[in-house]
Amino acid sequence: MSKIILSAIKQRKITLFFACLAALYGAYSYYLLPKQENPDVAAPVAMITTVYVGASPTEIEQLVTKPIENAASEVVGYKQVESWSANSYSIVLLTLQNEADPEKSWTDLRQKLGDIKSKLPKNCEIPIINTRIIETPGIIIGLSGTNYSYEQLESFANNYKKSLSDIDGVSKVEINGKVEKEVVVKTDLEALNPTGISLEEIGQIVESNNIQFPSGNIKTKNGDIAVRIPGYYQSLNEIQQAIINTSTDRKTISKVGDFTQASFELHEGSKKLKQNGENAILLSVFFEPSENILIIGENVRKKLELVNAGFPNDLNVDEVIFQPQDVSKSVNNFMLNVIEGIILVIIVVFIGMGFRNALVVSTAIPLSILLTFIVMPIWDIKIHQISLAALIIALGMLVDNVIVISDAVQVRLDEGMDKIKAAYEGAKSTAIPILAATLTTVAAFSPLLSIPGASGDFLKSIPQIVIISLSASFLVAMLVSPAMTVIVFKPNVKTVDKESKQGILKRFFINMLTKAIQRKKLTLVIGFGLFLICLVSTDFLKSQFFPNADKNIMYINLRSEIENIEHTEIIAKQAEEILKQQPEVINYTTAIGDDLPRFYITASIEVQAPDFAQIMFRFNLEESERYDNKEELRNHIQKELNNQLTGATASVQLLASTDPKAGSVVLQVSGNNIDRNIEVANLLKSELEKIPGTIKVQSDAMLKKYTYNIDVNEAFAGRLGITGYDIQRQINLALQGDKVSIYRKDGKEYDIILKGQVKDITDIENFAIKSSLNGVKVPLKNLASVELEPEYSLIKRLNKEKTIQVYCDVTSNASPVTVENIMENEVIPTLNIHGTTVTFAGEREEINRDFGKVGNAGVFALFLIFIVLLVQFNSFSQPMVILLSVPLSLIGSILGLLLFSQPLSFTALLGIVSLIGIVVNNAILLIDFINQAKKEGMSTRDACLDSVSKRFRPIILSSVTTIMGLFPLALSGSELFAPMAVALMCGLIVSTMLTIIVVPVMYSLIEK
Repeated sequence: MSKIILSAIKQRKITLFFACLAALYGAYSYYLLPKQENPDVAAPVAMITTVYVGASPTEIEQLVTKPIENAASEVVGYKQVESWSANSYSIVLLTLQNEADPEKSWTDLRQKLGDIKSKLPKNCEIPIINTRIIETPGIIIGLSGTNYSYEQLESFANNYKKSLSDIDGVSKVEINGKVEKEVVVKTDLEALNPTGISLEEIGQIVESNNIQFPSGNIKTKNGDIAVRIPGYYQSLNEIQQAIINTSTDRKTISKVGDFTQASFELHEGSKKLKQNGENAILLSVFFEPSENILIIGENVRKKLELVNAGFPNDLNVDEVIFQPQDVSKSVNNFMLNVIEGIILVIIVVFIGMGFRNALVVSTAIPLSILLTFIVMPIWDIKIHQISLAALIIALGMLVDNVIVISDAVQVRLDEGMDKIKAAYEGAKSTAIPILAATLTTVAAFSPLLSIPGASGDFLKSIPQIVIISLSASFLVAMLVSPAMTVIVFKPNVKTVDKESKQGILKRFFINMLTKAIQRKKLTLVIGFGLFLICLVSTDFLKSQFFPNADKNIMYINLRSEIENIEHTEIIAKQAEEILKQQPEVINYTTAIGDDLPRFYITASIEVQAPDFAQIMFRFNLEESERYDNKEELRNHIQKELNNQLTGATASVQLLASTDPKAGSVVLQVSGNNIDRNIEVANLLKSELEKIPGTIKVQSDAMLKKYTYNIDVNEAFAGRLGITGYDIQRQINLALQGDKVSIYRKDGKEYDIILKGQVKDITDIENFAIKSSLNGVKVPLKNLASVELEPEYSLIKRLNKEKTIQVYCDVTSNASPVTVENIMENEVIPTLNIHGTTVTFAGEREEINRDFGKVGNAGVFALFLIFIVLLVQFNSFSQPMVILLSVPLSLIGSILGLLLFSQPLSFTALLGIVSLIGIVVNNAILLIDFINQAKKEGMSTRDACLDSVSKRFRPIILSSVTTIMGLFPLALSGSELFAPMAVALMCGLIVSTMLTIIVVPVMYSLIEK
């Protein structure tokens, strides 16, 4: 290393040239690096949909859902399985661990589902696997207009899709909200009953009259001439003119139109999309993962302007989601914080070291950051608010090494050494302690890379960036800075009395240290007494896992009590009217019968159902006079929905930073008896409502819905020659209908659906069933009894158990941890929950799980740091003295969180653990200089005082630069990073002051 340093100093022009070259390449790398708002943290999810026509929810659960759940739970990387069993279909949602290999797991899933195919019912369709559930578009464009039908909007959307698909970086464009049309042939069952014709036979007639065979060719002397007989329906009237039969004398002809009416209709149960209350079609634009979306966004907007010019002015084109703009705003805000941090650090360095020294030190910041940008693509790190926050955290530390080297070089220059020798000796003498200080910081951050789950993935780039940037700063300090000192530095010719050079602050600490060394035990008792007091004070800190995402978006999940999409549309309209009345709401987008295209990576996954609707809306609180934060707005809208909606439930959701949950407090009631589960869930819900601070208390319990149960007298029906198939098939055609053929028009194909005109249950009871064996027709009421019976139309399961979730959020002055503790320790023991199991799955469980992981990472970091120090000092006692600075930093962190009313969040805890590697650096420098002074013959007391005197400026400068670098982040108002910045800043302030006193005292005590 010494030879490399000397070579870099002597060949300083080459060194600086390559440094400039690296800086330029780093700037280019930043331009090319993919940019996004947040890391991709959603766990891989697969949705398995299986259709089994005619089966009840209970039959679906037992025959379809359970076998699929069992197979899914054996998949490699399995985390959780959730299922919904409804009439005629099953949906199973498989969630993998965040660290699982999706491709391997999905291959395993397909193989296991193939293995159980024989165990599923014979008439059950093959399970369909969708592994793209969490795929999120970068842009969602809404096309809407009062004067346009869905079909017209779809036509416009196809033109937009064609244009946008050609843009570089766009991987695909999907059209959402297509409302399919179909030809519905409705049959008058009352008119059909007296005839000898069955509904199934009408379907066969419609189908057989809509075929066309190739007739062949006729050979002529001029060549072959094709013969074509038009066979496809040319109009809806031709369907009704199709002949069913004729009388023996051919005087009476029965046609399909005698019993039916054919017309174009929207597909029954079609999902509908609305934009600000108008019919809408959405275009979802997906990006290539490795591309810079800011560049793609500019190109998309240019293309939209060109396409818009060719369409009517009354066609509304809205940017429902435009990630490039959001990313640009987020990145620019954080880059502004980075620049502010750099400026503050440089100001501190200029004040503390003078112009020439500060010029060299300040160069280390941009150069280290630009070198970091070069390495980021290698580690697959993207530009987002987490990686940029990591740069802000590292800012002050980037100059620490250069400050130490610059100070050492200046001392040698002042002693009369020539520039090259001073630069070499200064870098060489500090290389080992600087390396040790860098390694200890790296050791402190390294265990944070191993935190599993969504929280670990979300914040993984913080340790990655800090490690990369600190390694880069070490190289800059060892190679570039010494070369620059030769060019920039000059000997300090001023001769000032040593005592007068000491500032008031320095003299204060020297005096304090002198008194502390005289009263060593008292000093240590006071220091660790403060530590114990602060540990007790943590009880007064509010615990928080992760704040909600810093986005001006919310969404509402609506659930109608009536399982009918038309009724759900009415409910959605009522909710839209409530949103219209809120001046803070800018716009809203609604999906009826399904959820919206995935508008945010952590938005909850919902299942398509006729009783479900979802509304996403944007809001602006900057000019609001009513609310200070989005939680207050959410609570107001939730209250309005609760008061004004009838026959439906609504849940207003904020966007989550990591794993989405129904609420911050979640209780899961599991058991084999659904009725008992719901009974206990309702009991827990009422108890939760009594606890102060709880809001939006809800459960996902389903209400029983009535079902007509047709009990067939099979023996009697058999004697009449009517089979079970006859009854099932003909009732299915009458009620649900079936595709019997295809109608072609203008290059498009439309399904021809045959069904009956049924107004009420009487029509079904009077419906005559025709025997497929002897042609006899008998009214259904003569074959079966029809009774109205209640049953659950949907059976929900979680991890293979019937489960009801009870959940709520809490007000800003309440804690979800406290609420769950009250429920678990005070409320539930007094309740009768027999027959069920109640488990907790809210924020408290996330805190207990992941805070423990961070704590383990901190312990492992201490172990790694101890090993580095053991190798450096070849001593067991001296590393222990250095590690004493760690609890001193906790005093400042806890005190800072209390003073600034910040929660002990996951990021705050991460900041405290990160502090371990930062605070020991000052202690390393002190101990190293004390050891050198003792080698020169000083006593332990004098060595301690001399080392503090000599290292006071670099220690204070290193700490102040780190603190000032964090200052913009602390003032940013970010709920995610403000607690981390406060914990780091306050911890570093207090630990620096106490380290200067307590570490030398402890050293002198051990040496004695």
